[in-house]
Amino acid sequence: MKAAQIQTLRRALLDAGVLSEADLAACEAEAEDGDLGRAVVDQGHGDEAALVRALGAAVGMPFLETLEDLAPSELFLAAVPRDFARRHQVMGFDGDDGEILAVTADPLALHAIDEVS
Repeated sequence: MKAAQIQTLRRALLDAGVLSEADLAACEAEAEDGDLGRAVVDQGHGDEAALVRALGAAVGMPFLETLEDLAPSELFLAAVPRDFARRHQVMGFDGDDGEILAVTADPLALHAIDEVS
């Protein structure tokens, strides 16, 4: 994770109330290879959904609890190579008024959303 991404994650976790300053410092001390998110989960301060929710809020991306009610976009499937979608964990679904709703498992991977837009 890049320094800017770590800073975004730090701020997101604090702003969302997932961690206190003291908890954040403890997680940072225990983070192996700079993986702050894994340290937060391992220390029981939140699950991966809490991390993604906090990051999404920080970058203005809504969090979807489930994708069950969404239909994959045929336009997306035809336009975006499957390998790219898998590698970047991005998918397009039918949205309102014929728009494509692009979703990603990583709210910090905005480049992937930009590339498929």
